Amino acid sequence: MQPRHSPLLLSLNGPMLYTGTALGAVFSGALLEHVQFSQLGWVGMPFCLLALLTLAFEPAQARQRAAVAS
Repeated sequence: MQPRHSPLLLSLNGPMLYTGTALGAVFSGALLEHVQFSQLGWVGMPFCLLALLTLAFEPAQARQRAAVAS
């Protein structure tokens, strides 16, 4: 990622956050007809694991830059 792309990436961050929150609410509401409230965490767990899995496929070069920056 080049520094010149920072404004574009930051401008996309907010809308994606709101989109993910809205989709989570829609799916949770639809699932409540089929599962109990106490089971929603188990339904959400694969999505959390998928998000963590994306970190494993992050390019090594980006990981090295992040380590140097922190």
